Amino acid sequence: MEQPDGTYQIAEDPTRTCVSYEFGVIEPLEFAAAYKANLEEFRLTKRSIGALHQLVVEMVEAMNTRHAELTTKDIGRSSTRKS
Repeated sequence: MEQPDGTYQIAEDPTRTCVSYEFGVIEPLEFAAAYKANLEEFRLTKRSIGALHQLVVEMVEAMNTRHAELTTKDIGRSSTRKS
């Protein structure tokens, strides 16, 4: 809203939607609580990475098996071809 001296004053208009930001204060965790929370996150992450590793191992083994099957079929076909 314009002021008599040419400056502007921020004023809320109840007929319009506006965005506002507020900052709250969150107290930091005590060291023991932070350690416990981080340790649990570490354990969960380690478990997830282990499961991902096992999945990748299984996928690679499956791809190798399939490749071997296809290679064996191709070799079998090429040896029975007539020239």
